[in-house]
Amino acid sequence: MNSVSTSKKVLSLVIITAVILLLGFINPLVFTPINMEWYDALDKSKLTPPSFSFAYVWLFLYIVQAIAIWLIYISEKVEPRTKAINLFIAQMGLNVIWSYLFFEMKSVGPSLVDILIMDVLVVVCIVLFWKINKIAAALLFPYIGWLLLATYLNFYIFINN
Repeated sequence: MNSVSTSKKVLSLVIITAVILLLGFINPLVFTPINMEWYDALDKSKLTPPSFSFAYVWLFLYIVQAIAIWLIYISEKVEPRTKAINLFIAQMGLNVIWSYLFFEMKSVGPSLVDILIMDVLVVVCIVLFWKINKIAAALLFPYIGWLLLATYLNFYIFINN
C-alpha cells in the first residue's frame, strides 16, 4: 500500500466520520430541545435510559457506524458493496426522519413505522457487511441493540400515550 493510497483512506475516514456526526447531531440540535417538555410528560417505560446518557451513546454509535461504513467503502469487494452502502445511507436517512417525526411532529405512530423499517435495514446491512468485512458487520451490533431498545421504547410510548 503506498502513501497516496493510505492518505486517501485516512481522508475518506475523516470525511465519512464528519458527515455521520453532522447528520447525527443535527437531530438533537434541531428537533429535541423544542419538544423536551412534551417528551418529559409522556408515560415512558422503566427501561428508558436517563436523558444525559443519550448524547454519549449516540456519539459512540455514530463513530462505530462511521468506521463500519468506511471499512465497507474501502473494501475491494465490489458486490454487495454498493447495495450495502446504499442501504446504510437509507437507514441513516430514516434515522434523521425519525427524530423529525417523533420530536417535531409528535407523531409516535409514524415514528414507530420509521424505526421498524430502520431495524430491518440495519439487519440487512449487517448481513451484507458480513459478506464484505466481518469487523464492519460486528461494529453494527451495538447499533442494532440500541435501535431495538429504541423501538421497544417507541412502541411503549405509542401504546401508553
